[in-house]
Amino acid sequence: SVGAWIKSSTSATRQFIITKGNATQYSYGLEIDANNKATFQLIQSGSATDYCTGAIATSNTSVTDGKWHFIVGTLVPGTSCNIYVDGILEKTTTTTGTLATDVGADFEI
Repeated sequence: SVGAWIKSSTSATRQFIITKGNATQYSYGLEIDANNKATFQLIQSGSATDYCTGAIATSNTSVTDGKWHFIVGTLVPGTSCNIYVDGILEKTTTTTGTLATDVGADFEI
Protein backbone atom coordinates (compact mmCIF):
# COMPACT_ATOMS: atom_id res chain seq x y z
CA SER A 1 0.00 0.00 0.00
CA VAL A 2 1.02 3.58 -0.65
CA GLY A 3 -0.88 6.61 0.56
CA ALA A 4 -0.64 10.36 0.93
CA TRP A 5 -2.52 13.40 2.11
CA ILE A 6 -2.92 15.76 -0.86
CA LYS A 7 -4.35 19.21 -1.49
CA SER A 8 -4.53 20.37 -5.10
CA SER A 9 -6.50 22.90 -7.08
CA THR A 10 -4.52 22.34 -10.29
CA SER A 11 -6.76 20.63 -12.81
CA ALA A 12 -6.42 18.97 -16.23
CA THR A 13 -2.77 18.03 -15.73
CA ARG A 14 -1.05 14.84 -14.59
CA GLN A 15 0.43 15.20 -11.09
CA PHE A 16 2.76 12.59 -9.60
CA ILE A 17 2.37 12.02 -5.86
CA ILE A 18 4.39 8.87 -5.13
CA THR A 19 6.31 6.93 -7.78
CA LYS A 20 8.88 4.17 -8.03
CA GLY A 21 10.68 4.41 -11.32
CA ASN A 22 12.37 6.63 -13.86
CA ALA A 23 12.20 7.41 -17.58
CA THR A 24 13.22 3.89 -18.63
CA GLN A 25 11.75 1.63 -15.92
CA TYR A 26 8.69 2.13 -13.79
CA SER A 27 7.13 0.00 -11.05
CA TYR A 28 4.14 1.82 -9.55
CA GLY A 29 2.65 5.24 -9.08
CA LEU A 30 0.02 7.08 -7.10
CA GLU A 31 -0.99 10.17 -9.00
CA ILE A 32 -3.71 12.56 -10.14
CA ASP A 33 -4.62 12.04 -13.78
CA ALA A 34 -5.53 14.70 -16.37
CA ASN A 35 -9.22 14.15 -15.50
CA ASN A 36 -8.58 15.22 -11.87
CA LYS A 37 -9.01 11.68 -10.49
CA ALA A 38 -6.69 9.77 -8.17
CA THR A 39 -5.05 6.76 -9.83
CA PHE A 40 -2.89 3.83 -8.71
CA GLN A 41 -0.90 2.17 -11.50
CA LEU A 42 1.29 -0.94 -11.59
CA ILE A 43 3.85 -1.99 -14.21
CA GLN A 44 4.48 -5.63 -15.10
CA SER A 45 7.81 -7.27 -14.25
CA GLY A 46 10.22 -7.36 -17.20
CA SER A 47 8.69 -4.32 -18.88
CA ALA A 48 9.33 -0.59 -18.79
CA THR A 49 5.85 0.40 -19.87
CA ASP A 50 3.38 -2.52 -19.91
CA TYR A 51 0.80 -2.42 -17.17
CA CYS A 52 -0.11 -5.59 -15.34
CA THR A 53 -3.54 -6.59 -16.68
CA GLY A 54 -6.15 -4.63 -14.75
CA ALA A 55 -3.53 -2.64 -12.92
CA ILE A 56 -4.91 0.86 -13.16
CA ALA A 57 -7.48 1.82 -10.55
CA THR A 58 -8.99 5.29 -10.97
CA SER A 59 -11.22 7.04 -8.46
CA ASN A 60 -14.68 8.39 -9.20
CA THR A 61 -14.04 11.45 -7.03
CA SER A 62 -12.27 14.54 -8.32
CA VAL A 63 -9.41 15.37 -5.96
CA THR A 64 -8.45 18.79 -7.36
CA ASP A 65 -11.05 20.80 -5.44
CA GLY A 66 -8.57 22.61 -3.17
CA LYS A 67 -9.54 20.44 -0.18
CA TRP A 68 -7.43 17.89 1.70
CA HIS A 69 -7.90 14.28 0.60
CA PHE A 70 -6.26 11.08 1.81
CA ILE A 71 -5.62 8.76 -1.13
CA VAL A 72 -4.34 5.20 -0.88
CA GLY A 73 -3.46 2.64 -3.54
CA THR A 74 -3.31 -1.02 -2.54
CA LEU A 75 -2.25 -4.18 -4.30
CA VAL A 76 -3.32 -7.70 -3.45
CA PRO A 77 -0.77 -9.62 -5.61
CA GLY A 78 -2.39 -11.56 -8.43
CA THR A 79 -5.83 -10.47 -7.24
CA SER A 80 -6.64 -6.75 -7.22
CA CYS A 81 -5.48 -3.17 -7.55
CA ASN A 82 -7.50 -0.69 -5.45
CA ILE A 83 -7.84 3.07 -4.96
CA TYR A 84 -9.30 4.70 -1.85
CA VAL A 85 -10.22 8.36 -1.42
CA ASP A 86 -10.87 9.63 2.11
CA GLY A 87 -11.19 6.07 3.42
CA ILE A 88 -13.75 4.98 0.81
CA LEU A 89 -12.91 2.26 -1.71
CA GLU A 90 -13.61 3.88 -5.07
CA LYS A 91 -12.36 1.29 -7.56
CA THR A 92 -11.13 -2.30 -7.59
CA THR A 93 -9.66 -3.93 -10.68
CA THR A 94 -8.72 -7.57 -11.10
CA THR A 95 -4.99 -7.94 -11.78
CA THR A 96 -2.76 -10.55 -13.33
CA GLY A 97 0.97 -10.47 -13.93
CA THR A 98 3.89 -9.88 -11.60
CA LEU A 99 4.67 -6.39 -10.37
CA ALA A 100 8.08 -4.95 -11.31
CA THR A 101 9.61 -4.46 -7.86
CA ASP A 102 13.37 -4.33 -8.34
CA VAL A 103 13.73 -1.64 -10.95
CA GLY A 104 16.80 0.01 -9.39
CA ALA A 105 15.11 3.38 -9.64
CA ASP A 106 14.32 6.01 -7.08
CA PHE A 107 11.28 6.14 -4.84
CA GLU A 108 9.94 9.66 -5.26
CA ILE A 109 7.47 11.74 -3.30
